[in-house]
Amino acid sequence: MIAFDRPTWIKSLNKKSTVFLTGQYFFHYLIDNPGCDAQRVFPFKKAKTAAGECLIGGLDLPSSVRSGTGGTSLSYRDKIRDWETLFTLAAFTFYRGGSIVPVLGMAVDPTNHFSMEPFWTVDYVVRDDFVVNIAQRYFVTPMGHSTPIFETWGLAGINGDRSETELRLTYQF
Repeated sequence: MIAFDRPTWIKSLNKKSTVFLTGQYFFHYLIDNPGCDAQRVFPFKKAKTAAGECLIGGLDLPSSVRSGTGGTSLSYRDKIRDWETLFTLAAFTFYRGGSIVPVLGMAVDPTNHFSMEPFWTVDYVVRDDFVVNIAQRYFVTPMGHSTPIFETWGLAGINGDRSETELRLTYQF
């Protein structure tokens, strides 16, 4: 992981407080990741070409039906590649003495077709014991893929086209 954090004065956005900028780049590499038996796991030529190396991990997601088993057995395998990457970028600041906190950010997975999650959220501290939060998250597959991508970060895979709105009320007693 490589990251940066920087509080910065951006007077056009906030004259009284800094804007906190943060970014992270996450990556992993699986050493000696075994290749998969593409003939058994991917019965169709198009799927074999798209899959590349064997994909491993703990997700155990169903995939194409295995050939040679009567067409009823699902092929379970994870979709974690040798290399996986993710980068995030976010900014937040404080208004009205810290009672309003807007956050704007995005997460991008360049390995899996540049799937991304842009988001925004606003916290409003009504009292010390009561906070209202509203947020919006968009799960985007900008490369034009309509089928789910089974990937590790969950941006465009199972969450693809599942944008969400959040309203949260927090009362501390």
